[in-house]
Amino acid sequence: AKVSVRWRSGQTEDFGTVSAGGVARLVEGTGKPEAVSKFAPRRAADAKAWPATLAATVEGGTGPRVVQLFEKSCVPCREEVAVLNKLAAAGLAVTGLGVHPADQVEAVRKDMKMDYPAVAMPNAVGEAFETPQHGLALPTLLVYGKDGRLARVVPGGQQLAPVLVELGLAPGGAK
Repeated sequence: AKVSVRWRSGQTEDFGTVSAGGVARLVEGTGKPEAVSKFAPRRAADAKAWPATLAATVEGGTGPRVVQLFEKSCVPCREEVAVLNKLAAAGLAVTGLGVHPADQVEAVRKDMKMDYPAVAMPNAVGEAFETPQHGLALPTLLVYGKDGRLARVVPGGQQLAPVLVELGLAPGGAK
């Protein structure tokens, strides 16, 4: 099937023909689909759940926090860094979880100009992220409430501000 993508900027890009039933990664500006291997769906009994507490997601994590799942070539991930930097500067705890080896995360964090800490994605998060029932892609934000429990999963492209207001986590009580 012929594939065209309309990016957030409003620009449309053609990627040519992609095999029906296949899985491809579409990177803005390349015009060429990258074939990726399919993951095998897990049986419901084997399905992993999102880590329910911040402590299970980020070592030593407590209290309210926004956790960004990111990858260096993900353009929307890069775009949301500016918003997350502002939230971190306003006092909300923000942490990045990169889908990179631990020894590369700091260099990626600096390259993406993150003003908040970032670590390699723990296996528990990665396993839950890969399950087909979650149907999520990068970027994704995990919002933990004041009690340190997972309160919302915000897929890329959705607004974070209304979620923070609803949960009473907006910096400075902004609405």
